[in-house]
Amino acid sequence: MPALEGELKRCSTSFEDFLDYVVSLLEKHVQIFTLSLKTKTSHPNLTVSDIIQLVGKSDVVCYKLTYAYVVYLCHSLKRTQLYKVYLIGDDSSRGTSLAACHQDTSSWSAKHLAFHVLKV
Repeated sequence: MPALEGELKRCSTSFEDFLDYVVSLLEKHVQIFTLSLKTKTSHPNLTVSDIIQLVGKSDVVCYKLTYAYVVYLCHSLKRTQLYKVYLIGDDSSRGTSLAACHQDTSSWSAKHLAFHVLKV
């Protein structure tokens, strides 16, 4: 898909390429956050136990896409705030995740996948 207005976007086919791209955008100010879940059961019911706002001048978020080989989609949008979310399961599982709040989606198509997934 083409980039949205104000979006920097790139697909990388290796972890090294995605890191090089992120460093080219953020220089030495890179922090890597990953998802984690230590669980006792295969599908615990999770509840948010705490949220911490991550503060940075720029954010680049990279996702591993579902392909036959490794492909990462990295993108950066202005007016996006990232949060680190702490999770706790009904079986005492613990984990962390990230949440992105896009504060201005007015230039996005009404058919954007995010709106479809969120049912809005």
